[in-house]
Amino acid sequence: MEILQHPPVSERNATTGRIFTTFNHAPKSIHKQRLRYSITRLDASISLLALCFQYLTSNKNDTFVFNGEARLISLACLLKALTLGKKAKIIAVDMVLRLPSTPQSKCLAWCRKALWKQVNHFIHYFKDVRGYTKHFGIDANRSHYVPFKSNIYMEASVCAPEEIPAGHYIFSAGRSLRDYTTLIEAARITGLPTAILCTSESDWDAHGTKVDLSDLPDNVRIISDNGSKTGWIDGLKNARIVAIPTLPNSICASGIGTYLDAMALGKPVIITKGPGANDVLNEELVCFVQPASAKDMANAMQSLWHNNEKARSLSKKGRNYALSLGDHHALIERVLSASIQLS
Repeated sequence: MEILQHPPVSERNATTGRIFTTFNHAPKSIHKQRLRYSITRLDASISLLALCFQYLTSNKNDTFVFNGEARLISLACLLKALTLGKKAKIIAVDMVLRLPSTPQSKCLAWCRKALWKQVNHFIHYFKDVRGYTKHFGIDANRSHYVPFKSNIYMEASVCAPEEIPAGHYIFSAGRSLRDYTTLIEAARITGLPTAILCTSESDWDAHGTKVDLSDLPDNVRIISDNGSKTGWIDGLKNARIVAIPTLPNSICASGIGTYLDAMALGKPVIITKGPGANDVLNEELVCFVQPASAKDMANAMQSLWHNNEKARSLSKKGRNYALSLGDHHALIERVLSASIQLS
């Protein structure tokens, strides 16, 4: 996979290009060296008819950059095939795909695999695309890595390290493909105070997270997620450690936003190995654990809870890394710059 972090822009094209994108807050234009690219922002809820018009009136020098909208990407691919590739290039960003496990999902994956051959390039926030290659035909040659960002960059960047509480519990959150069963068992082993932020069990289930909360140990409590940003930040600030257990069958990155938010606030992070974790980070930034291993998770929890020097090192280096990625506008700049280079 090609890694695109701060990509240079080729000067082989002397003409002005056009970019159509569904990214919110994209600028109206972007200048790279001596070239200017106009940007047309498309609403992610654009009708299929409107997208047909936009795409069919494009030309080969144009580029459509989609922010994970599988339905729109599939339609653009169909139109590109019908016009024999004479229209705009297609770049798909942040495709969140699940392991096909039912006859219906396997059939859908087969259809997408056929259609998405028309996508020129995929931009991911992780590097390990083996699952995507196997099930959706998204191979490394068309895959390019761009770092994500913290969703609380502004709030975290104005907090001095000494203003952030040391914390008094192990905190976990997220609804997509989380392995809370392993985390709860690890908490049972350690006896350390642990809090899990929960939207609802039905919401968890809809996003692939299945767990039995009927027999929790006394040191584990479930916190109701009211959806507020303030509540999210407070939950992280008051944590001593943030643990992100993910399921071993995940083929996409799960928990990137969570760990970057935690790191931005200077919290040491424990995370399961998998896409978006050990393919992007290293052991100087986070503590990795093996998938579905309560013993490994428990050892990591104990280690960071009692080893202040190790926890402080992860906190400092993790915070520097997360803040270095900038905010949403910096991410859009990276994505658009990468799209220009790939075009």
